[in-house]
Amino acid sequence: MRHAERCTIHPFFLISVSLVLTVDNGGCATVLIDLDRFSPGIQSELVTERSELRVFGAVVLEALPGNMVATNSTLLRFRDMNQAGNPVLVPDAPNTDMDACGIPTTEANFEEMFSANGIRWRNIVRSEGAVTVQPPGVVCLFTFDVTLVDPGSEGRNIEVSFQGSEEDDTLGVVINSAAHLFGLGDFVSPLLGEVEGTLRILREGPVPSETRTPTPSLSATRTLTPLVSPTPTPTTPTATRTHTPEPPTVLIDLDRFSPGIQSELTTEPCEPQILGEVVLNAAPGLAISSNFTAIRFRDLSHPHLPVLVPDERNMRPSLDACGIRGENPANLRGAVSGNLIKWENANPPPVRIDASGNLCLFTFDVTLVDPGSEGRSIDVSFQGSEEDHSLGVVINSEAYLFGLGDHISPLLREVEAAIQILPEGPAPCVSRTPTPRSSTTHTATLSETPTRTLRNTRTPTPTPSPTETLAPCDDIGYYLLTSFGEHIPVGHPPDISGSAITPGRKLFGDMELASSSGGNPDLAILDHFGVVRFIADPPSSPPQSFAFPAGNTPCGPAVDLVMSADSLSFWVLTEGGGIFRGGNADPGDPQLGNDADDLCDMLPIPFGPMRGSRFTDPNDGATIRAVGLVVIESGNNAMPHGFILMDSQGGTYVFDGEGNSIRDSHGGRGIGASSEQLLDPNLPFPFFPGLDIARDIEVHPIGNPPTSLVVLDGWGGIHPVPARQESYVRFLRNETAVDSHIPLTTVGMPYVTVGFDDPETVPNEAESSADVNSIFVDIEFCRTGDGIYTLDKFGGVYTFGSSRASPSYSGPPFGRSPYFYPFFWMEDIEPVR
Repeated sequence: MRHAERCTIHPFFLISVSLVLTVDNGGCATVLIDLDRFSPGIQSELVTERSELRVFGAVVLEALPGNMVATNSTLLRFRDMNQAGNPVLVPDAPNTDMDACGIPTTEANFEEMFSANGIRWRNIVRSEGAVTVQPPGVVCLFTFDVTLVDPGSEGRNIEVSFQGSEEDDTLGVVINSAAHLFGLGDFVSPLLGEVEGTLRILREGPVPSETRTPTPSLSATRTLTPLVSPTPTPTTPTATRTHTPEPPTVLIDLDRFSPGIQSELTTEPCEPQILGEVVLNAAPGLAISSNFTAIRFRDLSHPHLPVLVPDERNMRPSLDACGIRGENPANLRGAVSGNLIKWENANPPPVRIDASGNLCLFTFDVTLVDPGSEGRSIDVSFQGSEEDHSLGVVINSEAYLFGLGDHISPLLREVEAAIQILPEGPAPCVSRTPTPRSSTTHTATLSETPTRTLRNTRTPTPTPSPTETLAPCDDIGYYLLTSFGEHIPVGHPPDISGSAITPGRKLFGDMELASSSGGNPDLAILDHFGVVRFIADPPSSPPQSFAFPAGNTPCGPAVDLVMSADSLSFWVLTEGGGIFRGGNADPGDPQLGNDADDLCDMLPIPFGPMRGSRFTDPNDGATIRAVGLVVIESGNNAMPHGFILMDSQGGTYVFDGEGNSIRDSHGGRGIGASSEQLLDPNLPFPFFPGLDIARDIEVHPIGNPPTSLVVLDGWGGIHPVPARQESYVRFLRNETAVDSHIPLTTVGMPYVTVGFDDPETVPNEAESSADVNSIFVDIEFCRTGDGIYTLDKFGGVYTFGSSRASPSYSGPPFGRSPYFYPFFWMEDIEPVR
């Protein structure tokens, strides 16, 4: 079985921002064969019996949500591994069938073909018929029902693979109007991965097995998307297959943060809160549109005593839509009494059940009455009566009722639940911290490669502790810098007049807040020649004795600027790793010497054999070069505590104030020494071997000297340092406490792992490496408080923490922010308090 390199999406957040992107994206797409579409996950390996000679499969495309998929043409080869020439399929069996699923089609636009060793599928759809990949990032291309040749008593091992050749170079899919080919031939796309499949037919046993009756294919309407898990995980082969139970079933999960359905739960008196959900278990593909539910909590010993505390301070019960959305608040109603929860979600848009077979109807957080030392057994059941017979769900436009009354539907089962509260013991119990189920997304920890996270998927989370609050952000706006030198105010920052615009010439790369003479607010901007100038009051610019007229000497063009806290000096980083000093930071030699000087003999360099194996184009422009600089100030600008330099692979070089090495990019220690936390040679930093992806490094503004910082990668990944301890940047892990795994918010930040084309240049960079041509360029902290801003090359600004106007909105809190898509015109953002 061949497994292709997979596109990665960062585990920091879930995407919540919709970007209008037109990209040639194949590097983040994989075609997979699912040999049992009626079971959860991707069954790329399947064991069946001689009595079960039918395979109910699907060909699936895994790609980033938001991409457009238009057409596909696929040929699958079935090959007997023992006798390659033997026929495998019965092409004229009455139940042999192929069908469109995720991508719509018409009878005139598709073709299907069966032979003894292969199946062929074409689905010709014009671009206006393209479908958008929805979270979690899976689109069904087509389904197939095939009958296998009876192997007799010998058994059979069958390989199922994608077929391609020079004679047929059309096999593939169209993603964002670009064709991506796959198969075994010479025309396959290096940007599209594929995962093959393996079948094993067991030998005939002494007793014939009962023939299986498959669940009817839900794709017969040619409009449904079959349902597969987003991440293909090989399952342990078994001789039997488990299918979603019929009829549909409603269940009560008493602990939604643990895997599975906890219909029975034992808790302690000091754990009075139940964080549960109501779940519908039904066949994948069914459309669920509304639900009305009531749940009764009953003390089995004292049926009339109250069980729930509906209004306890700071632990108020909450009812929330989860799998079925509730866009219109007027259609959502919830109520909690001493023994009953009622929930109504009227007329939401239909939601289809995915391959797991489970759909969350609503969540509930309720507080139990303290039972004292007696303990308590509580029955949790669905409530129904003649007075309220509307309780139930709507499945495929048909109402299914449930509860204890006379109007329940015989076609809908229900599973009750039970809670056992232990008697209070002699010693106080320890409060439990809910552990999120495995689908909860955590924030980034230090990892060698940004890893994939599904996006825009809502994960139920408990309400954070009321003591866990983010320090407020007092920013009143921000400035944006374009490549042409234009500074654009957004919000209500102070007026900074003046201009450094160079029409038609993209010369500028960085900007910093500063104070000119008299303490007036100003902006210092850096051009590629290394020249730093104040915009409002140019004469106040700190003097400098260096410039690079050719733009590339002595250590390459300038790429980063750091202003001193008093605005009397600055430090400039060049692409070759040279650190140059201006103002009163210059002791007479503008370039920082010693080990720091040696970098100019090393950088920039091509990756060569260090390049990631997924990138095979030697001309994709990837280089290891300096991209970001941090200065740990001491109060003496000519002798700071030290410097941290980051290269495009995420390697960090740590120097003392004279340029002596404290630690090199490989972790080797130098002769320098420092007691400062960020200059500690043992402090781990994120590192991305083989990737040209690190873009910015920014120190948290609080702390003297600073103790924490953040690294931004070009895909939008955010990496706090230190990563797993209390610090000013711990909130970036999206946790209420270190390693609590309880998110501060379920609405995350954009993370886009595709390359983009600069329309102002002749080559199509999007066809090259996704890391080199990524779009995120800058990250900045809120001037006060726990918040950040990230910026992409088009001008997209995104926020997290207290810099947001609302926890559920990741866009900027200030209106009228410019956006230049598809032009790469934005360089820097500077928030203003």
